[in-house]
Amino acid sequence: ELHPPAPRHFRQALAQPVPPIQEVVNARTIPTFVGHLGDTACPELQLEAAWIITNIASGDGDHTAAVVGAGAIRTLEVLLQGSSGELLIQAIWALGNIAGDSADHRDQVLCRPGVVPSLVGIMRRFQEASAPTAPRDLTCLRNAIWTATNLFRGFPRPARDLLEPVLPVMTELLCHKDENVLADVSWTLFYASDGPDEYIQQVIDAGALPHLVKLLSHKASQVQKAVLKAVGKFVTGSDSMTQQIIDSGALVPISLLLEDEHRDVHQEACWTVSNIAAGTSEQIQALISSQIMLHLIRLLQESHDNQVREEAAWAISNVASGGKAEQIRMLLGLGCVAPLANLLVGAWDMRVAAVALEGLENLCRKGMGSAVGVASSSERMCAPEDNDLDYWDLIVYNSFKEIMPIVEGFSITGVEDLRVRANRIILCHQWVSQQSTRTSRSRQSPSPS
Repeated sequence: ELHPPAPRHFRQALAQPVPPIQEVVNARTIPTFVGHLGDTACPELQLEAAWIITNIASGDGDHTAAVVGAGAIRTLEVLLQGSSGELLIQAIWALGNIAGDSADHRDQVLCRPGVVPSLVGIMRRFQEASAPTAPRDLTCLRNAIWTATNLFRGFPRPARDLLEPVLPVMTELLCHKDENVLADVSWTLFYASDGPDEYIQQVIDAGALPHLVKLLSHKASQVQKAVLKAVGKFVTGSDSMTQQIIDSGALVPISLLLEDEHRDVHQEACWTVSNIAAGTSEQIQALISSQIMLHLIRLLQESHDNQVREEAAWAISNVASGGKAEQIRMLLGLGCVAPLANLLVGAWDMRVAAVALEGLENLCRKGMGSAVGVASSSERMCAPEDNDLDYWDLIVYNSFKEIMPIVEGFSITGVEDLRVRANRIILCHQWVSQQSTRTSRSRQSPSPS
């Protein structure tokens, strides 16, 4: 029978930078360590065994399967209900490793009747924990949140009815003072929303949205990033869900995040905006009215981060695709054409080039005032000083004139989709040029008699 020194030896070996997990599995000692987990007469041995099981479960799928096959989940479930201190921390951690390994192992953890209620109870018990006053309790709380996150992750998706009790306590934890807890909980809600619209609505119904919107103004960037991911996931749902985000006042803090040049959350903010921009024309108008489009154009022009520029391009392209003619013309007036075309210069990603070309094509076609089939009479907006519909043809012509050499470069590319889009832009611009020429000729002053 193994005594404490032997488990300690295994634990110390598994704590190395390159742990010999396979060697421990080959030694066929896992059932023994799982047995020690339940040895309440020897707490030291229990803790050593918990460390070992946690570290083995952090390996690959076969390693985790060996732990599961030895019956560790049931014993760890018991420890969730009746242990404390370091042993409880390790038990939660081990279950989190198992749940995070695969959907099958996740479901085996989730189906144990005591796991979710115990995790909810632990999170409520340590809800007020803080690093200065109770660091161990805070670690226990964070481990419980992380394990709950792993229970929401993976495909096929987990049984939702088993996880629904987690959402209320997660919403309560959005009022916690610790920024790590806030970020962890926001990530949990992101994964909890990953699925059909009813998943998103469950999180909203749990009361999370007002707290998340408030946290968009948090000073810690790790909190902002996590919250933006959760809010961004919400707006991938139906138009009515997107409207709930807008009605909650989220556009104001998102605009501020985009405006602040020292923030490192621009990519997530642009991603969220791009999802909103894929909504209704009313939702697009809300983006325009909030000045967010101005910030996107600035980032598209000035950011040195290619991922930020890509997400900004998606947002502008979505507005150009779904916006009404007057909204497209507002974008043209903001000067979005040249920054969008600059993405095509030395394009590092053909997918990004396709986004830019699609946006440019829609800006060109929908921005015109007199093109047949492009804008209905109810959508046309006239020049400020006269009722000349050709005014917008000239705006489009002038906006695109300088960038046509860039577009023409893509008209001969080997990528068919890009070539087709580029040629459509060229034809559209040529049509505008011809219309403008006719208009200028018809307005020549008569020769003096």
